[in-house]
Amino acid sequence: MLSRRQFFFAEWLFVLCVLLTLGGYLSYSAHQDYQRTERDELARLAQQASIVENNLVPQLAATNKALLSVIEDLPRWQQEVDFRQRLIRRLEVLNAIVPGVRTLLVVDARGEIIASSNPGAVGSRVTDREWFRLAQAGNSPQTLYLTPPFKSLVSPTSVAMVRSLAGSKGEFAGAVFAALHPDFAKVLLSSVVNTPATFASLVHANGTVFASTDDTLVGKDIGVPGSLFSRHRNSGQSASTHIGVAPAIDVKRIIAHRTIQPASLGMNNYLVVGVARNFDAVFAPWRAGAALAAVMFGALALAAMGGLALYQLLRLRNAAEKVRAESALTQSQQRFSTAFAAAPIAASIARLKDGCFVEANRNYERLFGWKREEIIGKSSVELGVWPDAATRAPWARAMLEHGELVDYETIWMHKNGQSRHVSLSAALTNVDGEACVLAYATDITARKQAEEQINVLAFYDQLTLLPNRLLMLDRLKQAMTMGERSGYFGALLFVDLDHFKVLNETLGHDAGDVLLQQVAQRLGQCVREGDTVARVGGDEFVVILASLSSNQEDAAAATEKAAEKMLAQLNQVHQLGGSAHSSAASVGMTLFQGLNTSVDDLLKQAELAMYRTKETGRNGMRFFDPEMETAVLKHVALEKSLRMALQAKEFVLHYQPLVVGAGQLTGAEALVRWQHPQRGMVSPAEFIPMAEETGLIVPLGQWVLETACAQLAQWALRPERAHLTIAVNVSAHQFRQANFVEQVLGALKLTGANARRLKLELTESLLVSNVQDTIEKMFALKAKGVEFSLDDFGTGYSSLTYLKRLPLAQLKIDQSFVRDVLVDPNDATIAKTIVTLAQSLGLAVIAEGVETQAQKDFLASHGCHAYQGYFFSKPLPIVQFEAFAQRA
Repeated sequence: MLSRRQFFFAEWLFVLCVLLTLGGYLSYSAHQDYQRTERDELARLAQQASIVENNLVPQLAATNKALLSVIEDLPRWQQEVDFRQRLIRRLEVLNAIVPGVRTLLVVDARGEIIASSNPGAVGSRVTDREWFRLAQAGNSPQTLYLTPPFKSLVSPTSVAMVRSLAGSKGEFAGAVFAALHPDFAKVLLSSVVNTPATFASLVHANGTVFASTDDTLVGKDIGVPGSLFSRHRNSGQSASTHIGVAPAIDVKRIIAHRTIQPASLGMNNYLVVGVARNFDAVFAPWRAGAALAAVMFGALALAAMGGLALYQLLRLRNAAEKVRAESALTQSQQRFSTAFAAAPIAASIARLKDGCFVEANRNYERLFGWKREEIIGKSSVELGVWPDAATRAPWARAMLEHGELVDYETIWMHKNGQSRHVSLSAALTNVDGEACVLAYATDITARKQAEEQINVLAFYDQLTLLPNRLLMLDRLKQAMTMGERSGYFGALLFVDLDHFKVLNETLGHDAGDVLLQQVAQRLGQCVREGDTVARVGGDEFVVILASLSSNQEDAAAATEKAAEKMLAQLNQVHQLGGSAHSSAASVGMTLFQGLNTSVDDLLKQAELAMYRTKETGRNGMRFFDPEMETAVLKHVALEKSLRMALQAKEFVLHYQPLVVGAGQLTGAEALVRWQHPQRGMVSPAEFIPMAEETGLIVPLGQWVLETACAQLAQWALRPERAHLTIAVNVSAHQFRQANFVEQVLGALKLTGANARRLKLELTESLLVSNVQDTIEKMFALKAKGVEFSLDDFGTGYSSLTYLKRLPLAQLKIDQSFVRDVLVDPNDATIAKTIVTLAQSLGLAVIAEGVETQAQKDFLASHGCHAYQGYFFSKPLPIVQFEAFAQRA
């Protein structure tokens, strides 16, 4: 039988064995928790790096697509007169719709900026920029060059995407450049920074930080040998994770890297996204848990040994040792409370059945506003932590089913009534025989807001907050798919504001922005819930009406009714700051049923209908008609033929005689004709408006001017023709060219023609705007001997005041007055008045369209003795005109 001493020793040995076993188990568990914490953190950081990559790759693809679209359109646009203006406008539009792009440039082979989304940069040279030398040296249009980070005027670091331009022989012809916006990249990085001491960076392959949520890292080189970044780069892997000290800040971190180099873009370089978290922050909860476990183990050990000692002493001194044991237990509880309260995140213990709090640490006050004393013993729903019982119910069921939850996202309420997005990790425990939940809460509201901000930037127009073109296309596809299943018709409406450019030029772009916001609001009031109103351009809106009716006529009627409502709303007065503005719009409409028509074709149909509305008076609406597409194709074919005709020199000049008195020849008016190889002679009424619309009137007018001057030079060599003049019509578009005076003088110098034999005929429309510029150009040419005639006088809106200021030599009575001068008293009065006015101003006068002897006699009797018309001769080719001149 054991002695008392041996029995005491055996009891102590047994307790020590139990404690050692328990201590070993706790150490093993702590080690396992450490490894799991490290593994989970690395996996989370790798996932966050992948999220950034998934968000950044579409943005890089969109920027690359924008560069390719400019390269694709450049050869066609370079043939147009307003090439640079159109290119600048395209860059401005692309800069507005492509997320993350700060600046778009197009430079030529000399390094001169010929177009920019920032017009102030046009004309500057970039030959000293590394990206230009990179594109020039590589000279590979198939390669997308990703430049190293460089400093700009607006940012300490910028990264650009560049593509080379190739000439007709493959030589270097310039480059297209898109600078990425570091702030946009920072927004993408911020979306994954949802835990304390977490940082995300975007690094160039050379190790320079392009963007970071830690501003102190931006622009630094973190690619030094031995760094975490160089370890990833040397690994040769697209994704890697590492633990070590970051040299730039001398802090130990856990980091996940991911290389971003989409194969489809053909990039010559790559970016690396790194998401890191401070090592101490990662393992703070583990350390707190380990400390808590150690405290609890220590408390348990003390309690066990104290209990054993108490048990032993009880047999000796029952009353005294009982008091000591209670004191030891109290101290143990205080240690547990101290460790619980010191936890670095919001921690709580609540009963599972009713959500009443049993314990909470001081971080609850910091995160949610409630003090510990206010929540203990109260229901979490009653207190308002959970918005309501329905929101808590799924959480409670999940806890019963799984016993623990990790990163469960839900909504909790702050004491001030504001909602908070929280991430909960919890496990079931037992307190005094009741099932309780030990929970840790993290506030992730900032991360949620960043995600929402990214969504808004990607899919919504920043001015009007309407869906942008990208989201509109997705909504349209959904509506078409819905119609395919249901058999219902939908409608697409293209709304374009009338005279919006005039508003911007008169009241300024700020007023224009206010108008666009009001238009967006009013359009939204005109559609049903579930319909879509989107802004797709400057003053262009698209409305999608889904599921109107299975009957086409009913669907068309509903569409027309909706359009009428929109026009009525837009026609109401808009208050733009301190001024009222009346606005109107042109609407094009088309119906769709299912997926029979492509999205692009639907948009083209609605846009064609809108343009037809503008052509027929604006402020109205029109359904798409297939004949519109036919007319557009014909219009495009005519424009293409006209361009080819200029290159193939298919134009000829006919000359209509100008006579005085009984028929004495004084000169001719040069009239252009198109000798088409298949269609024969094309009427000027058909191709001149097209030339005006496309700007081809400028090169065509220059050809007419040079050809007429060449004819004058030939006549100057023949004494019998040397006195003849040639009148050349000048279009308003041609006259308003900044170098018009130089073009006329250049034609005279090139051909050697006498300037005093050249007469330029101007229309009254030139006098409506920029009168001072018109006067200066006319006087400059007048000083060289060129004369001016005011064509079609009386049909425009010129002021008689201008006639006194302009260096005119002649007024021409329009043929519309001459035609009925013998039968219409009004036309006769106008003709006589023009003659009298010309005489009073000391100007010559000539009548066009004279077809009968009676018309000539009437004009002669009232003082007009110069004529032009079929009574004398129709316009003639030069050979026939020479024969006419010989007879005259």
